[in-house]
Amino acid sequence: MKLITTQDHLAKALSAVSRLVNPRGTLSVLGNVLLETKNGRLRISATNLELGIDYFIGAKIDKQGSITVPARLLTDYVNNLNEEKVELSTKENTLLLASTGAQSSINGIPASEFPVIPEVKDGKSVNISGAGIKDIIQKVAIAASVDETRPILSGVLFNFKDPELKVAATDSYRLAELSMRFEKSAPEALKVAVPAKALAELGRVIESGEVKVRTADNQVQFETENVRLVSRLLEGEFPNYEQIIPKKLSTKAVVDREELINKIRIAALFSEDAGYGISLSFTSPGKIEIAAETAQVGDSHASLSGKVTGSTNKVSFNAKYLLDGLQALQSKSVSLETDGKLSPCVITGDKEKDYLYVIMPLRV
Repeated sequence: MKLITTQDHLAKALSAVSRLVNPRGTLSVLGNVLLETKNGRLRISATNLELGIDYFIGAKIDKQGSITVPARLLTDYVNNLNEEKVELSTKENTLLLASTGAQSSINGIPASEFPVIPEVKDGKSVNISGAGIKDIIQKVAIAASVDETRPILSGVLFNFKDPELKVAATDSYRLAELSMRFEKSAPEALKVAVPAKALAELGRVIESGEVKVRTADNQVQFETENVRLVSRLLEGEFPNYEQIIPKKLSTKAVVDREELINKIRIAALFSEDAGYGISLSFTSPGKIEIAAETAQVGDSHASLSGKVTGSTNKVSFNAKYLLDGLQALQSKSVSLETDGKLSPCVITGDKEKDYLYVIMPLRV
């Protein structure tokens, strides 16, 4: 292999893929990245056997070839280069790097020992905008479980049904759902659960443009012009989450989102030792009260103005879960709807009718 590429493109690609590298894994090659010439570009790949990523960058290729080298060493080396261009070549199982002011060599492992990252060529597919993917990650994936004792809950459900895509996640304490409509072409019917970890990695590497989502043989592939990420799909039946979304709620409050976030953050300071439990009281047509109290720390009481309609109610929630939902929204004002101390609370934004966030109450 022999090629010339730019330092900034190489550094960006290595930063994107090296997060999947596990230098302490049972296979030493999993601590490496794969460098391979392919279709006139340099392919840089990494895998942890659950996720695999290919990142393609432009290069002037003089000789085809491939090699794997330790990811951390190569990433740190390239990040410290000041030169605009760098030459990469191989000699047996060694990567040679040359730039204007430096020449180095890194011992590698043959590319033949690198695990194959599956390529999903057939199956069902649909295109989603990069902005849409980021919305899914920021608004929905936050509700996926981090406890993998129930693996299906650590995923995000993609439910394609003409002409709409509904994306949902729940950890059984809260639920997030985002609806997206397709104007140009309706997707094929499809219902799959994608690991939230895979979406998190995707969010770090995609920029703009469309993302082709393709599934087949228990795999999902996200592909842009320069990036391909492949993950296993989660097995099992995703919960029928729609049944926990209340259809009729007796109390509704419309408040300023930023002010509400600020008041909840203050209350959370006093509830950290008690599982972040805080109470919201909807007591008058124009006021919401927020309180937190713990014997060890003290107490906090605050109120903010808003429009309250319906019954008087007082409900306790996890402050961190409330903040997650409110911070996922961009609307200036938000509505909170509930039906009493045992009822979930439904949060929506006045400008984001395609998104809802449901949080279960604390039983106190």
